[in-house]
Amino acid sequence: MAEERTNPVAGLNPIGLAIVVIGLVGSTVGLVYFASAAKEPLADWHQTVWALLSVVAGLGLTAAGSWLSASFYRSLEKRAARAWVEDTGAVALVLGVIVFGNFLALYSWSPTKWIAVGTVPINTVVGLAIGLLLIELALAAGFRAMIRMCTSPSFPVTLVVVAAAALGVVALGLISYINYRHYCRVDLTEKGLYTLDARTVNILKSLKVPLRIVSTMVQNPNPRMEMEEFRNVVRERANQMLEEYANQSRFVEFIPLNPYSSPEARDKLQKELKAEIVANAVIFAYEGKTKVVELNELIAQSPDPREGPAFKGEDAFTSALQSLVEGKATKVCFVKGHGERDTDDYDRDGLSSLAELVRGDNCDVKTIELPDIPSDCDVLVIAGPKRPFLPGEIDALQTYLTDQKKGLIVLLDPIVGNAQSSGLEMLLKEQGIAVQPNETIIEMTQLDIGGFIGQEPSAMISTTDYAADQAMMFGGPPHPIIRDMKNIRTAYYMACPVGAISKGAPRGPYGPQGDPNTKEIVKTSPRAFAKVDFDPSSGAPLRPDPERDKQGPFAIAVARGGPSEDQPMPMPMMRPPGGRLVVFGDSDFVSNMLLERGAFGNSTLFRNALAWVAGKEYKIGIPAKPLRQEHLLDMTEAQKISARWATVFLPPFTLLVLGFVVWWVRRH
Repeated sequence: MAEERTNPVAGLNPIGLAIVVIGLVGSTVGLVYFASAAKEPLADWHQTVWALLSVVAGLGLTAAGSWLSASFYRSLEKRAARAWVEDTGAVALVLGVIVFGNFLALYSWSPTKWIAVGTVPINTVVGLAIGLLLIELALAAGFRAMIRMCTSPSFPVTLVVVAAAALGVVALGLISYINYRHYCRVDLTEKGLYTLDARTVNILKSLKVPLRIVSTMVQNPNPRMEMEEFRNVVRERANQMLEEYANQSRFVEFIPLNPYSSPEARDKLQKELKAEIVANAVIFAYEGKTKVVELNELIAQSPDPREGPAFKGEDAFTSALQSLVEGKATKVCFVKGHGERDTDDYDRDGLSSLAELVRGDNCDVKTIELPDIPSDCDVLVIAGPKRPFLPGEIDALQTYLTDQKKGLIVLLDPIVGNAQSSGLEMLLKEQGIAVQPNETIIEMTQLDIGGFIGQEPSAMISTTDYAADQAMMFGGPPHPIIRDMKNIRTAYYMACPVGAISKGAPRGPYGPQGDPNTKEIVKTSPRAFAKVDFDPSSGAPLRPDPERDKQGPFAIAVARGGPSEDQPMPMPMMRPPGGRLVVFGDSDFVSNMLLERGAFGNSTLFRNALAWVAGKEYKIGIPAKPLRQEHLLDMTEAQKISARWATVFLPPFTLLVLGFVVWWVRRH
């Protein structure tokens, strides 16, 4: 009787097993080194190369250790455990590729609720390590199958396929590298929320010296109040915009900094920039000079409660950049001595808020008394005079306006109560601007009370009508002051009509052509009317009197000046003006009363006028934009995470899983 004998299963080679363990540990250390690199692996390619080499070395050591245990694999050839080991290895290979590829694709994603040690995101390291471990175990389990495949006649074809796949991966890597270094971003939002203004782009592209932008706008991971959530939105928009600043020029370096978690980096930057770095601020450093923009400067609140806050970050950032790049400050002189509003007055009727904004535009603000006007005064501002100017002072103003390099801004108010005429009407008339100080504009404002819409007369005026041009022949583009304001609302209180004088102008086929150098830049709605000799202290009703009151619309602001690049040339028969001049029929619109209530449109209009009369159109303010898109897909954080996994995890590896299923079915 023959005795059936079975060969015992050979054991694993201890040296081979040790080499496999060393390979596993080495590859894991390499992954830790890789994950502790910069956010983008290409930012520190030396560290990335060493990490990848350690991974390759780990795979090689795993293969070498498996080779030393060849007797173990041969002993499994005629046993049922062989199929189990190889099938387990195949499953481990599929799972390893899925896990490793997924966490590699999501390398830069590290949710705040996961644990991180220093700069190493633990979730990334664990995911990559588990995926690589499964791949190496699959390599060890399928060692004999790999030997059979390498010795089969079809192995050369397999090498060709593998080489082609490797070349494809290399080509994809090169394309990704080129895309990383040279790419184009497209803003698909409805209102271009992330598109920089042309003036910002021109300034950034003109830089020849490095500019460093340090942002401490750090997201609050646990906002407990609605206001803090709103600030998180503002911080996110600010950082996104600053990244776009850095994309425009190789001389711009954007540094996001968390001053709480990185005090050493904060202290180092403070020494380099020689400036204090505070939280919730953006520091611009250029040629040894610094400019700071704080969080509250990025929000524009409309005086209309129906309109939400807007984001004016680009205007604040570009203004700070201009003040650093421009160098020489613009001298702005406010006239005093006739009851004008004071730049040092912090009460509701003062101009302290306006003065602060103007200084932020690289302007030197000071007050003067006529008739002495400093020779270095670039722009003269007369803000709400209550008493008449003397003849010598008017002569000084007239002489000042003959210089084409100078600018004058006049803010007049209606004559009400004890106020007197300024006496500037004749001077302005000679410049082609008519002022009606005895008339006060009243507007029929639409109100929604208890679900019923009605009209109520009010001395408060609001408008978005800027670009209307009364000259048909000289229409052309809108005036530079209001060119970019579009639908930005401005508010006025107790204003008087001002307008361009067309009398005596050349007559065309459609009537007076008007003066191309003088344009009405702000108008009221047709609902407005003007009351003569109105006194608000008398308590008289504001209802319009058809027999005495004039019906609107009325102009509130007029600009007078020489042609610019986007304005038509004056006709030869018309006398070209001297210095540029802007006249407003109201001075309240730039007072602390309105600016501190968030009338961003008012400050933008005045700053635009100041830049235009100074001959610096490139400094005209950039309008605010909505904080968010109007059409948003509102998702919870859990839904966002699910969407990331559904769009990144499933598509790349679904075909791999299906291929494994097909292979399994064909094998069995």
